[in-house]
Amino acid sequence: MIPAFFINLARDVDRRRFVEAQLAAAGIAAERFAGVEGADLPTQLARYFPLDSSLTPAQIGCSASHLAIMRAIVDRNIDAAIVLEDDAVLPANLCALVNEVLAALPAGWDIARLCRAPKRAFRPLCELSDASRLVRYSRIPLGAAGYLVSRSGARKLLKPRRIYRPNDVEIAHPWLLDLDVYGVVPPPIAQARRALSSTIGEKRGDISSLHRAIPDPGRLIFNVRKLGLTWWLSCWIANALRGARPISASPSDGAIRPRLWRGIR
Repeated sequence: MIPAFFINLARDVDRRRFVEAQLAAAGIAAERFAGVEGADLPTQLARYFPLDSSLTPAQIGCSASHLAIMRAIVDRNIDAAIVLEDDAVLPANLCALVNEVLAALPAGWDIARLCRAPKRAFRPLCELSDASRLVRYSRIPLGAAGYLVSRSGARKLLKPRRIYRPNDVEIAHPWLLDLDVYGVVPPPIAQARRALSSTIGEKRGDISSLHRAIPDPGRLIFNVRKLGLTWWLSCWIANALRGARPISASPSDGAIRPRLWRGIR
């Protein structure tokens, strides 16, 4: 099993017990990674966050904690690792699923998301044994409760820059860091938001709704390159049709072909 890390603030004892119990049930030995306080960042992490950032201290701390794990992965020369937040809800078969996903991922992958179902169309790449699929997204969902990251992905996330978006929002903008992102649908990891109070808060400090509405040429070019032109067009059509289900694959000849599944109202 590849190394596993979970982020946990020292004061969040209940959350630590919550995730450790699930890890034990899944047979995974994970390392607790002390969460970073946004108001008291170590020098090597503080340089990422400008003073004029709109992120809350809790959001800065969360993003800095993920960055600290990326640094550990690179410094320890780890090929790939599981990264979890301490409110992650884990399936008992997580270990077997992770090994299967790792075997299915192509060379050069950076991140494989294990949480949050996509709201937009996606391209299925292969079937997994539990009826889930390895996919490429047309738009990456938010959330970072659980994901796989390779050493190359960790290096890209450690690129010197000024961070104005939370960690999960940065990953949802992969063209900015040239991240090669995949996902598992349906996602095996959920979040215990109702059972555990959030230490992050509800306010998002990423970018304005107006800014989000402006088309980004970088997103377009990146998605066409990663999805392929035919699949990008199919996903664009599916996303444009209100209520359209995600893209699926035609199994008739073993080839991946776009097909729209319309939602039943």
